[in-house]
Amino acid sequence: RFFFFYWPHFLHGLIMHITLLIPNLLWPAIDDLARSDLSACPALETLLVRGRLCGSAPLGLEQSLCRLFGHDPDAACAPFRRLGEMAASDDKAAARWLCADPVHLHFRRNRLFLVDGRQLDILPEEVQQLLAALHAELPDIGFFDATSPECWYFQPADPALPPLFAPPLATLAGDCIDEVLPEVLDAPDWRRLLTAVQTVLHAHPVNRQREAAGRLTINSLWLWGDGVLPARRESRFDGLWSTLPLARGLARAAGVPTHPLPSDAAHFLAHAAPGTEQLIVLDDLSAALRHEDGPAWRDALAALESHWFAPLKNALAAGQLQHVHLHVPGASATLDGTCSRADLWKFWRRRLRLPEPCFSQCS
Repeated sequence: RFFFFYWPHFLHGLIMHITLLIPNLLWPAIDDLARSDLSACPALETLLVRGRLCGSAPLGLEQSLCRLFGHDPDAACAPFRRLGEMAASDDKAAARWLCADPVHLHFRRNRLFLVDGRQLDILPEEVQQLLAALHAELPDIGFFDATSPECWYFQPADPALPPLFAPPLATLAGDCIDEVLPEVLDAPDWRRLLTAVQTVLHAHPVNRQREAAGRLTINSLWLWGDGVLPARRESRFDGLWSTLPLARGLARAAGVPTHPLPSDAAHFLAHAAPGTEQLIVLDDLSAALRHEDGPAWRDALAALESHWFAPLKNALAAGQLQHVHLHVPGASATLDGTCSRADLWKFWRRRLRLPEPCFSQCS
């Protein structure tokens, strides 16, 4: 009797909890997912249909990550992302940082559009030349650094510069920024600083060579994520599985071990410790969405079904997982779905009913 009374409680303590963060699963609007045929993704359909599903206001990936780690959704991302990219400790980690990501701005039909650095094929030697020019010609405005060709950082020299509030670059890539830019550069000091930076970039030989070769120039920087690392906050997660620098930085700041994203759920289940709560970031759909490539998005979704959703649903049914929580941020809504082992038996739930995106009501 002793054995049978305590064994279920002991087993319960060894069952793993997982949260899947899946940006851009809703594309391009919540109604499209409601109308779509999920028969090609039966495991995902089961996890969404038979569990508890809540809808709330739209969130970006960056906001969702901050919230999952206990921070305000609009917390400063720059110091966290930089922390996630540093291979070793950084003596400037506690300083104020902004993301200063390279972009190309151009006018089309009298409207200003932005192309982000991932579309510019920036060479490492180009980065070094441009940063050297910024330091040489603008020695008094601050320090520029780059951890990769697409991820640059800026540390202002003037502590009196007001906070800069700007959307993450990922939310603007390929879009018109006519209305956003004036709001971001409301402070005259920031307008002057960015104008000076643009002047240096525009005149640099790197951009003349790119233009001559028919390549888009690097004619501006997108400044965002302004702030310093806040005080450490404990996290409910025991591990993070992701290659995204911001996710890794948030985890490191909370003392959460970080791991590269494995190829599939089988490898994850073989290495994650039982009795823990793990966060997995599946960002496979974002690239296709940025390019508005519907076939590539559907292919990526099918791969997620095969490599992640189906194996995790099977692990849930086998009692290896206590629940699977799906957090789905998107431009039209944010979904939170939780499916337990008992929920899998709710066969009467056969159609996906998405709650209104502006309410936090569960179905």
